[in-house]
Amino acid sequence: IRKVLNEILVETEIVYTMINGQENLFTIITYNDFQSMDIKLVIDKIREYVSSLDKINTGISSFDNNLSTGRFAMLESIFALTSSMVTNKKVVSFNDLYSENLIYPVVFSKKGMDYYNYVENIFCSHDKEYASDFKQTLLSYIKHNGNINNVADELYQHSNTIRYRMKKIQSLLGITDSYEAHYMMYTYSKLDSYYRLLKDYELNTKPL
Repeated sequence: IRKVLNEILVETEIVYTMINGQENLFTIITYNDFQSMDIKLVIDKIREYVSSLDKINTGISSFDNNLSTGRFAMLESIFALTSSMVTNKKVVSFNDLYSENLIYPVVFSKKGMDYYNYVENIFCSHDKEYASDFKQTLLSYIKHNGNINNVADELYQHSNTIRYRMKKIQSLLGITDSYEAHYMMYTYSKLDSYYRLLKDYELNTKPL
């Protein structure tokens, strides 16, 4: 991959640096305003190439960063990469995430991490003490957009059992059956997806 990317980039006057990780290749590209068309062509070529590869995911940051905000570009590319794995897409550009983008500031914030750890500790304690799987029930509930029957089918449980678990989950989290409650559970579900993939990431992704 590094060889092909070099071949694509060396044809231009764009300055770039590649950093090898154990399982990742991080490419930093810098360009001037008059090279804006060149960078778009380069990104299109890179996107086309990596899309043809098996078991490879790629994240692309936005293009409005500069050297003074390089850390944000790094976090955007990491988030886009993680999103590509969460959404099962091979190549994801940060600018194309739309609604998924709303979770970005939460993922890389102390409040997001604190909230996730708070809920995670509740589930871990309860599931360990009672040999239950409330966390999995909640994740399935969000995955199926609150469709109790679909959750019951996936978890091989009676629909009434799922209803009981959801009521118990709301009680454990101190929330009621409201829009806010669904938002909180959705946020936790999304954070779980991203943090599971980011926890062993090679780069430092401490909160913004």
